[in-house]
Amino acid sequence: MDRVKWFRDRSARDRAREEKEILEEELGRTARYFKHMQKTWTTLASKKQDTPGYAAYAYKQCAMYERFALDTEVLQIKAKEKCDIYVKWQVPCTVIELTF
Repeated sequence: MDRVKWFRDRSARDRAREEKEILEEELGRTARYFKHMQKTWTTLASKKQDTPGYAAYAYKQCAMYERFALDTEVLQIKAKEKCDIYVKWQVPCTVIELTF
C-alpha cells in the first residue's frame, strides 16, 4: 500500500466532507434568509396600504422571496435524496494498519 497516496486520499475525503457540511449549512441559512425577507416585505406592504405603488412593489418582493424560499426547500430535498442514494452505494472502508 502506498502510504503517501493513502494520506492524500484521506485528506481529500476530509476536505470533501467539510465542503459538504459547509454547503448544507449555507443552503439552510439561505432558506431562512428568504423566509425572513418574505415576512419583512409582507409587513412593509401591510403598513403602506395608503400608498398603492409602494404596497404593490412590497407584495411583488414578497412573492419573489417566497418563490426563492420554495425553490431552496426543493433543492434541500433533492440534495437529501442524492445523499441517501450515495450512502447506499458507498463501499464501507476497512481499517488498515500501517506500519512505519
